[in-house]
Amino acid sequence: MKQREDKIPAEGKPRLKETLERLVQLYEATARPDQAAEWKKKLEAFNTEEAGRKAATTPKEAAK
Repeated sequence: MKQREDKIPAEGKPRLKETLERLVQLYEATARPDQAAEWKKKLEAFNTEEAGRKAATTPKEAAK
């Protein structure tokens, strides 16, 4: 997913977080804690990056 993130259309980008959350749920539901933990880390990294992007946005840019 990360390799192709720049090729995802803008309208599809909000689905990235949802996809990561669903992968965590899948692996938890199928009793695969190692894989669930791996995807939780990726979800946390995504959330951190997204928070950084939002913080970098100035109020003037947000109003556009």
